[in-house]
Amino acid sequence: MEGLLEIDSLSEEDRDIILKVLKRDDEVRKTQELKANQLKVEIQSLRMQSVLRPGDNLSKICARCHGELGVIFNRGDICPKCRFRVCNRCKETMFKGSWLCNLCFKQRQLKLLTGEWAAGPSSGLKQWASGTDLVKASIIYKDHSPLVRKQDVMSVKNRDQVLQKKQGVESSSNNSGPSKLMVH
Repeated sequence: MEGLLEIDSLSEEDRDIILKVLKRDDEVRKTQELKANQLKVEIQSLRMQSVLRPGDNLSKICARCHGELGVIFNRGDICPKCRFRVCNRCKETMFKGSWLCNLCFKQRQLKLLTGEWAAGPSSGLKQWASGTDLVKASIIYKDHSPLVRKQDVMSVKNRDQVLQKKQGVESSSNNSGPSKLMVH
């Protein structure tokens, strides 16, 4: 079984290191998911705030906060991305003096955080499994008991597939020797 990691054959120290790294990666992913969800809420809030009302004159108000634009000061600038006029408060400065309106800026942050910038929905590229998913998929446990260890099952995305694979491995081995289980 080339390319698969038989975790029970590793030393206790190596096993602990690998499992700690996998746990830490899960924590980082959960944190990123929370940040992404928070950004989605902020984006939705900005969109709701930016809704135009009948009689709104976009040349005289900010498209984001609906604040009145001045004649001389704070006349507003056109966002290079969405092409709406925004006031100084609704601008987010990026690097080298460039800027975006706060809605476009948060949308860009979300794309960076989720990796959508590389494989956007219209690009036709599918999202690839993360490195942690690949490592988890390559781990083999020697299971001496009829049940899978609870912590292993809890870290698996699709528990039904694991149990089906385990049953398939056990039936193909005809109970001769310890069964092996591939955990995803």
